[in-house]
Amino acid sequence: MAVVEETYLATAPWAAAVVCTQLQDAFIDAGLMSATWHDSFTSGGREHRVLEVIYNGSKAYGKTYYWFTVDGTGIWVRTSTGWNTTAKIPSGPGVAGTQYVDWFDANTTANNAAHLLLSISASINFTITRVSSGARSFFLLRTGATSRMFTIDPAGTTFKAFYNLDLGYHSGIFSVEADLRQIKFDSLQRNRRELLLGSCLNGSTSAADFRASATVSPFSIPVNFGTNSAASFPNQGFVLPGWTTAANPSAGSNFNPVHQGLRLTSIHAADMPTDFGIASLKISNISAVGDNANVTNGLEEYKIGAINNAGATGGITSNPIFVYRTIGSDL
Repeated sequence: MAVVEETYLATAPWAAAVVCTQLQDAFIDAGLMSATWHDSFTSGGREHRVLEVIYNGSKAYGKTYYWFTVDGTGIWVRTSTGWNTTAKIPSGPGVAGTQYVDWFDANTTANNAAHLLLSISASINFTITRVSSGARSFFLLRTGATSRMFTIDPAGTTFKAFYNLDLGYHSGIFSVEADLRQIKFDSLQRNRRELLLGSCLNGSTSAADFRASATVSPFSIPVNFGTNSAASFPNQGFVLPGWTTAANPSAGSNFNPVHQGLRLTSIHAADMPTDFGIASLKISNISAVGDNANVTNGLEEYKIGAINNAGATGGITSNPIFVYRTIGSDL
């Protein structure tokens, strides 16, 4: 199969509420929400929208609240274990909750522990491209030449048995980052009660720690450059193999696949849909987000969601790309 791809546009000069509407439409079409936000309000000169995702309604911390803040300069996100729609502030599940444990603070006029998803400008067109396969969607935020891709775990996401939502909540928002010879999935925001990384906060009360981008799944691509005479190895993470006939004559042909069936993190119980993958782009020209990266034209085609143009060695690049399939299906 191939992904469903749709782009939502905010034409400059736009108001922050317009960007919120585009986010809402993308999340509705992705199945993350039904008809409207869990909460919506204006404070501190910014628009605020709250997305509720139910991972397991029978668990004490089975719901997660994603608090998005938008103004003419950026989009931010925070999480909490509950939300008070009357006071319009974060809370615990059905109770006030505890600061730093269930939420960082209840200050709606400042961004404090909010993670900046993307810097934007009301004077430049802004787009959100939703890329969906099954229940999994990635969202590509773009303004000018700047972009960032992220995903939010949908309702009903299955976790490993030890990941018990009676003990804490799940912050399921992850970005796709392209680094030198790597594609990484980063966790973007959490509080102390979050199970994946919350305990790493220890006793911190620093907003920078709560909003810090933290790598949870690094994938290293093979660093092979054909006839280059020097050795070069992946630097860290789960290695995705590839080989060349220049190094190994018995290989028959160069092997540089799109690696699919990847696991988002160690706590997820299932792989991501095979329409999403990681590869190493080995061409001499510079590519960009949104460009095509085709295996066979008309049969197996992909688009680039994230890329690091690391340059070339011996005239051959070995640049990591995160891709989504636009034409083709599994064999």
